Amino acid sequence: MEQKLFKSSIFLLFAVGAFWIIFSSVIYYEQIEITDAYEQFKNILIMGIVFGSVLILWCIIGLNANSKKVNCMYITYNVGVFIFLLASITALVLTIILANKIPDYKNDSECTSESILIEFSELNKISSQTLCQSDCQCYYGSNNSIKPLELGVKNYTLFSSEPIRVQQCKVFDNFDIQNKDSNSEILKAFEQTYKCSGFCSNNSYYVFSDVNNGYPGGDCKDEIIIFVENNNNRFIIASSIMTFAIIVAFVLSILQLYKTSQVYDFQQKNVELHGNNS
Repeated sequence: MEQKLFKSSIFLLFAVGAFWIIFSSVIYYEQIEITDAYEQFKNILIMGIVFGSVLILWCIIGLNANSKKVNCMYITYNVGVFIFLLASITALVLTIILANKIPDYKNDSECTSESILIEFSELNKISSQTLCQSDCQCYYGSNNSIKPLELGVKNYTLFSSEPIRVQQCKVFDNFDIQNKDSNSEILKAFEQTYKCSGFCSNNSYYVFSDVNNGYPGGDCKDEIIIFVENNNNRFIIASSIMTFAIIVAFVLSILQLYKTSQVYDFQQKNVELHGNNS
């Protein structure tokens, strides 16, 4: 019975580890352009893969403890499982906090309250006033079906060596906006993936990806919030499953340790009893 308890604990932990590796990897490659551009999101997914890998490695320690049946190894295994449990609870709490924060981002329609939205909005505003405007002549191809003035492209050339996105403009380096490089890459990825342009506004042409791609579909703020919300909901479900599974694994391993200690105490008493009789 004791062995079954401990083996069940190890199996659960292994399943959780494998789940996190697969789960994080699938999300990572599902929209790799956004993942590569969105550094924080990328780091979270990498942490998920690392967490899953460490869990599987810990299962090997558990199997070793099970084969040698040494109490101190059981204790070490249980301490590790408890740490994993704390980590999973922390992850679950953080995702719930973010879920409660998302409505604030949605309601900040003018991008004037939330600092991260203000950063994106200011970057978009100055960028849309720069690319293909007086401060930065852009390349707009002659084979485009849409006339440049219809898009609001005022300062353009047919020389393909000129910028097609604001990041290529010389004045971009002079923008006094926090996190402009990383945020511009995020907006570029969303423009390319979701065919949107603008932030708390609608740009008439693509600013961060390629001005030659025609009419944008809408505001990238909406797409970013939907992206964050959908993935956060995924993580809430995954973290809930993980936390429950690790709790069960921890309880099973504690029961194993308790029963092993009882057997050890019983054997010690028998040894003492036989010693006294002799």
